[in-house]
Amino acid sequence: YFLSLSLFQGLLDKYLISKASNPESKVFYLKMKGDYYRYLAEVATGDARNTVVDDSQTAYQDAFEISKGKMQPTHPIRLGLALNFSVFYYEILNSPDKACQLAKQAFDIAKTKMQPTHPIRLGLALNFSVFYYEIINSPARACHLAKQVSEFFSIFCFITYLKAFCRWA
Repeated sequence: YFLSLSLFQGLLDKYLISKASNPESKVFYLKMKGDYYRYLAEVATGDARNTVVDDSQTAYQDAFEISKGKMQPTHPIRLGLALNFSVFYYEILNSPDKACQLAKQAFDIAKTKMQPTHPIRLGLALNFSVFYYEIINSPARACHLAKQVSEFFSIFCFITYLKAFCRWA
């Protein structure tokens, strides 16, 4: 475990992150580092878990700061980072409010910059409405969000979504 962790960290820190020549690459590698440590946090215990949780949060936060300053809100890497960082808050830190806030912020910023039918916008809208349904246990709010994006879905997909998550339609 620690040997592979050390090799992975060395590869990322020494060769990939430090030599990344553009913000997209740097954010991508920092996100990868955050993801890796998040996966480890799911199985680690005690002090080892605390260490990988801190490392994951640091990597995600560093990537998040770079992405906010140097990448478009609609960039797929930035949106993927926001989604994974929100999963980290929910699953690892047990902070559903922070997870929803981060996902909503990414969605709100991105939706003003992309076409209504952009696949990433649709995915963000669905993910955010599922957050409300599953995490906050607010089916009414989830349905409201789903209805807001209904114009972007085919009728079949939208009705299927509402049946599955909102119990009507």
